[in-house]
Amino acid sequence: MIGKRAAIKSVQENRGKIQKIFSKEYESTIQYLIQMSQRSGRFYLRAASGDAANEAAESLPQSHSSLVAIREIVAGAKNQKTQPDYCTEFEGEWDAPKHANTWELIVLRKRLLAEDLMVEVKGEVQFGQSCSRMPHEIKVQGKLQRGPKMTEWAKSKSPQAKQCEEDEKKGFWVSPVCQHVAEQQAAALNHATFKFNVRQSFKFKIKSYQV
Repeated sequence: MIGKRAAIKSVQENRGKIQKIFSKEYESTIQYLIQMSQRSGRFYLRAASGDAANEAAESLPQSHSSLVAIREIVAGAKNQKTQPDYCTEFEGEWDAPKHANTWELIVLRKRLLAEDLMVEVKGEVQFGQSCSRMPHEIKVQGKLQRGPKMTEWAKSKSPQAKQCEEDEKKGFWVSPVCQHVAEQQAAALNHATFKFNVRQSFKFKIKSYQV
């Protein structure tokens, strides 16, 4: 997001041309840049404001014309300093069982219940006043998993599981109630364990937290 303030010139001054207020000659009053990408098992997010947004724009991929246009508008723009310079970056990855594919959960209720369901998560957050120098860092490592009580609930204890068992005996493996049990109970990750490591370079201390 970028905002500029400029006096609109008359037609005579512009000589009949369209005034390009996003030109670099006009200072930005507001400037934010958010970059986000996701691939299988990986997620990346960068958010920047002020001069840090200029810096973030410089490193944008040049694979698409729209990104090239954003880089041209933001990278060299001057700012009126109406907002703080700030940059934060998050990069994470997760490892989930392949048999827990969202599009296959309907027919995998029994398989999901027969195996431990766990997703391992890793992430790192960095932030500071500049995207090239982010002295503060938080690392996250943990796991999400289905607990034993939820496993029993989805297997035979819940009203929906009991109804699904009856449907399965009749050959209705993909009945609406079985779909509900697979998606909302058998695939539920109701237990979480995370460990946080915090680094603040200006204090030269590393702290570790576990929840």
